[in-house]
Formats: sequence, structure tokens, C-alpha cells
Amino acid sequence: MSPIHSSMDPIKASPDGDEQREEGARDCLCDERLAVLDMAGVGHWRIDWATRAIKWTDTTFRLHGLDPADGEPSLETFRTMFPEEDRARMAAAIQQVVATGQEQHYRLRLNRHDGVQRHVMVQARPELAPDGALKAIFGAVTDITDLEQQVIQARKDEARYKLLADNVADVITRVRPDGTSKYISPAIYNLLGWTLEEMSGDPLDYVYPPDRRKVSKAIQDALRTGEQNRLEHRAVHRDGTVIWVECTFRATVNAQHGREDAIVVIRDISDRKAMEAELREAKERAESAAAAKSEFLANMSHELRTPLTSVLGFSNLLTSSKALPETERGYVHRIATASKALLAVINDVLDYSKLEKGAIDLDPRPFNPVQLTDDVREIIETQCAAKGLALQVAVDPALPASLLGDEGRLRQVLLNLLGNAAKFTAQGAVCLHVGGHPGDHDDWRLKITVTDTGIGMTPDTLANVFERFAQADPSTTRLYGGTGLGLAISRCLVEAMGGRLSAVSQLGEGSTFSFEVGLPLSVGAAAPLRDEIGGLKGQPRILVVDDTQANRELFSTILTKLGVQATTVDNGAEALNALRFGAYDLVLMDVQMPVMDGLTATREIRRLEAPGDRRIPVIALTANVQPEQIAHCRAAGMDDHLAKPLQMPLLLAVLSKWLG
Repeated sequence: MSPIHSSMDPIKASPDGDEQREEGARDCLCDERLAVLDMAGVGHWRIDWATRAIKWTDTTFRLHGLDPADGEPSLETFRTMFPEEDRARMAAAIQQVVATGQEQHYRLRLNRHDGVQRHVMVQARPELAPDGALKAIFGAVTDITDLEQQVIQARKDEARYKLLADNVADVITRVRPDGTSKYISPAIYNLLGWTLEEMSGDPLDYVYPPDRRKVSKAIQDALRTGEQNRLEHRAVHRDGTVIWVECTFRATVNAQHGREDAIVVIRDISDRKAMEAELREAKERAESAAAAKSEFLANMSHELRTPLTSVLGFSNLLTSSKALPETERGYVHRIATASKALLAVINDVLDYSKLEKGAIDLDPRPFNPVQLTDDVREIIETQCAAKGLALQVAVDPALPASLLGDEGRLRQVLLNLLGNAAKFTAQGAVCLHVGGHPGDHDDWRLKITVTDTGIGMTPDTLANVFERFAQADPSTTRLYGGTGLGLAISRCLVEAMGGRLSAVSQLGEGSTFSFEVGLPLSVGAAAPLRDEIGGLKGQPRILVVDDTQANRELFSTILTKLGVQATTVDNGAEALNALRFGAYDLVLMDVQMPVMDGLTATREIRRLEAPGDRRIPVIALTANVQPEQIAHCRAAGMDDHLAKPLQMPLLLAVLSKWLG
């Protein structure tokens, strides 16, 4: 039996082997990369190890002088296309693939059916099944007839070979195993500034000293394996400068002495290396700029939220005061409204920054979609009434009582869409429809539509309406205000929920925004927002730690109204001292403070707690609201997080959770 047959004895296929083999053949031969290589004149082939079926790409057929329309050749037909000596070489190479699991390269003479003999370079590598068993032999074939003829011609006519080498831009040198040179082309002068006569016989002398060992090894590898290899290294110019070069090493074969020396082609790649360095530097600058942007946003958020905490907090206290005259109550209401608008801008900028980094995580919880709709209606009603607009809300009676989703983010999207509708509508109505239909996987396809009778949009504006900072034109920004981020954020949030936010509009005839998201049905009841603390025993004592006097007064007033004993200090060191000499049920801890910050103070509190002692809840009450900042709070030992400006429902929920 011939060598190739002995290396290809049938192996039993797996139970679903036929389908797997067909799928594997399609995977290997239909890859887009193979199509690109086909265009470059590289053919690919595959021999299924179980069936011995051969699959060829079109280029492989063309290289063998066959027509793909005649069908795949049999293994025997394929073998007969090579001289007997080459069949043995091919069989030995494939046996090496099977035995070692490594890729093999070998040259063959191909006797095509049209009578033309070609020289081809074949690469073969194993294709393994998931269990490690040999599935197929996969490889590439390249016509190297022209290259072989060039080598033969060069051997016959050294002068012609030298003429070719002397007139190419790349340096061509012929080196012995010890690194000394038998020939260097004149292009060496343009590369290193030395003439052939001025150079010694050892080109390694001009290699950058730390790289000489690598170059010597590349020469030895080429001579040992007979395979071409490539290396990038540094070389020293005559003027002392260091340049980057790329060398290709290939052994030459002497009929009597085998591989006795190597042809080295040297190319200057200094410009490419400089470009790579510039790209790395640009990447580092971009990453540094992104980090600086994140740090700037975090700092600005903190600095803006801190005073807003007092503005909003005291405004709410004043609004609830029965002693405040009606006129002054209106002033305070305007202050609170303007502060909330400023807070919304801050939140928009931070949200978009988080979305750009993919840092926003959804918090799915049971919620009542009808209650969500009522909450949103109450917020938007005032805005619509102030402009004389009708607010029409329609809720599908079939809407489930409880769904599992991020109610806060849904509310954010709804308020954004309804707020825009009211903002850009001078007369008429704003309509909200909440409905949907059952999904295919025990879920509800929640569909929300917001329609207005406002100014509408041109086709160009509509095409870019979800882009960040998009406004109809500068006059729109001046007339209506806004950051131009709201719709971009809403689109990202809806997409994060698995939906798609779309819009239709016509100039002068209003706009309609709608989206649909799939939310699981929830068997648990949605937890209502609290308006009081529940389940407290006695009169809890809370330590408030904040470096801003106005905030300390605000939190103390709020907690006192809730029936809590509040003590305030202005830094972490004072908090530790207060905890040593007083008993407290909970600590509200700011983070950024002088003397000792909140994170350090919390770590010290946890360190001082003895085993078996009651762990005092430490709640971060801070303007640091970025995800990584919240994570730092948790890592320091804090139990929960409240963002400034303080929202009463969240404060009540946290106090009930830790003190109830």
C-alpha cells in the first residue's frame, strides 16, 4: 500500500459524524477569509479524516487544472497528479501532522491534466474535534513555479542574480552559518551609510548589540529548518543613529552540501515603527483624556450636588411650612423648581458619561406599571397646566398589576419624553398611552407611546434626533433650553432594556415617540415609596457626619421631624470620637471631608468593632454617585448609599431598612 494510504486508514465516525463533517467542511471552506485568500491566489483544501472526502476552493481547482463543475476529485485521482517521489514526501508530511499535531510545509511537483507541470508549496495542519480527536487535515496550496524558476535561474547565472540584487531597494545579503557575509547588495549604503568595501565581512557588527543574539538565532533557525522566517530588529547607522529593519531569512539549498547559507532581505521600517509609536502615544493620550474627563465629571458632580442639597432640602422644608405666606411660598417653589432643573442637567451629563462607558446597570424590581403611570402623570400635569395643555393618559385595562423591571429608568425615559412633548407644544395636547401585549416567554411586551401637537421636526432633524447634543437649531436651544442629551440617554436606556426607541414627526404637526420592551411578569407586589418610617422602636439615635454646616442643619431638621435624635459632627475624626463616648443606632457618613474622610473613618469603625459586638450601620450620604465611587464606599465597609441631594422616599426606605 502506498505511503499516503497507510497514513489515511479509515477511522470510525461519531454517530452524527456525517452532519458534523459537512458542517466542518462548510465552516472551513466558506470562511470569508478563505475567499480573500482565494483572490490572492492561495487555494485551500480539506480532507475529512473519517470519510477521506476532499473539499477544494475554486483556486485549488484552478491550480490543479480542474473544473469545479466536474465535482470534487477522489483521493486516488488526487494522488496520481504527483510524481511517485513527491507522493512519498506528501504522505510523510501528513504522517507528521497526525503524529505531532503540528503544521507542516512541503514542496511538490504537480502534473496537471493539461500536461503542464507546476511547483506548489503546500501547508497542512490538523483540525481537531472538541474531544481532541483528529477530525480533518486542512491546508493551503500556493503556486511557486515562478519562484522556483527564479531560484534555478539564479543558481545557473550568479551574475544575473547579482544584477537583480544590486538594483532593488531592499538590502540583500548572503550569510554563512557563523554570520559572516558572502555578498551584500549596494543598497546597504542607503540603509546604513556604509559602502560594501567599507563594511567588514560580518553584518552582525552593524546590528544593535542587544539584538545580535536574536538575529543569529534567526539565521540558524532558517538553516536548521529550511523554512523562511522573519524578524524585526534594530541596526546602527554609520552616523550612530539606531534604525528599525525587518529581515526575512531563507536558507539556500546546495545539491551537494544541503542548506549551507541563508539569503537575508533587509527592509527599513523606521517610518512604520515611528507611526506605531505615534499610535501608541495617541492611544495613551486618549485614555488619559478619558480618565481626566471621568475625574472632572465626578468632581463637578460632587461640587454641584453639595450646595444643591441645601437649596433643595431647605426649599422643601419651607414649602411644607404652614407659617409661610402664599407669595413667599411661590418664590420658594420657583427656587425648588429651578434647582430640580439644574439637578436634571447634572444627572443627564453623568448618565450619558456612564452610558458611553457601558457603566449603567439596570436594577430590575417588581413594580406596578399603572402606579408608575399615575406618578408620571402627577409630575407632568403641572407643566402642562402652566401652558394650558391638555394631558391625556390612556392605560390598557389588560396591563398586568406587577412587572419586573427598572422602574426608575422607565420613569426617567417617560418623564423625558413627556417633558419634551410639553416643552415643544404651545397649544393642543400631550398624550400618553401605556399598553402592550403578552410575550412569548411568560413576559409582557410593554409598549409606551407619547404624542404631542407641537412644533414637529423636519426630516433632517428627525434623522439626528437621538444623537447627543442634538437640537433642531441654535434658536431652538435659546427658545426651549435643554442639554440635547435627554433623548440620547433615553434611547440608550431603552436599548439596555432590550427595546428600541423610535420617532415619527412632521414639521408643524407634532411628534410621536414610542418604544416597546419585554418585561417578565412578577408574582411579587411592587413596594410603594414610603412617606414615613415604619417599624421603629423607641427614638433612634443617628450620628450625622458632614463637613458642610448647611447640610448638617438640614439633615438634623429633617431627622428631628421624623422623630429621630440627631447628633452632627463635621469630619471623620470627630465621628470616631463621638462613637467612643456615645451609643448610636446608625451613622449617616459623608465621604469627602477634611481631617479624616468618610472612607477612612468607616474602615476605622470596622477595625475597632470587637467580635460579637453589634455592627453599627454606616450609610454613605454623599454627592459621590458614580458606580466606582459607590463601590469604594461598599469596599470601605459602608452598608448602604444615599445620594445628594437627598430624596425623602429613599431616606425613609433606608432608615426603615436598617432601623426597623
